[in-house]
Amino acid sequence: MPIKITTSKNHLGNSDKPFFVRTESTGRVEFEELVRIMASGRTTITAPDIAGTLMLLKEELARLVADGRYVKTPFGSFHLTACGSFEDEDQAFTPGQGDCKHGVRLHYRPGSEFQDEVTKQAQFIRTEHFEKYNPVIRSVDSVKASAATKPGDYVRVNGLRLQFDESDQNQGVFFINGSEHRSTEYAYQDKRTVVAQVPGNLEPGPYEVYIRCINNTKDLKEVKADFALTVS
Repeated sequence: MPIKITTSKNHLGNSDKPFFVRTESTGRVEFEELVRIMASGRTTITAPDIAGTLMLLKEELARLVADGRYVKTPFGSFHLTACGSFEDEDQAFTPGQGDCKHGVRLHYRPGSEFQDEVTKQAQFIRTEHFEKYNPVIRSVDSVKASAATKPGDYVRVNGLRLQFDESDQNQGVFFINGSEHRSTEYAYQDKRTVVAQVPGNLEPGPYEVYIRCINNTKDLKEVKADFALTVS
């Protein structure tokens, strides 16, 4: 199965390129499934034997690494390092205590042959990336019971992550039909619902409805309703 990759905007400033690649996992394999896959492969070893061998590998690997050994396996090497700082030369090493950030880190370094084997088998597919902070419009309808929407009426926009700063002229509800018109009056708004007044200067006709907002990000987010609003 191809690995999914998308592009995401770079806000870190650690590169002169505006976007970086983001990878999405194609799924999760639990230990029991791994054992089943291994047992169904090119082997006569039973699933219980495989599970027992893997558990033994884990136990012995933990014991040897905790003993300060640099342990090599067919898929890479493991070792421990200590981290932190000292206020004086004879200060005790106390992981998890104090403000010197003493700790122990487990390091894994993939073996070159194993890494080459994985790389040769990997395939990638480009997909569209949806930011979790992007607003979503699910419906737009008139607050009045009548079907017709007129300039000055209020419309209700329902969706997700719709809240915005009304004082920011770049944010809000916009009606677009050749020219752009921003609603200046809002009766109500939260993350799921916005009640906005239709600008009084709109000519009759269909209008695309947009919401522009900044939701926990540095960038202005924009979403368009899937359907046009007809102003009579």
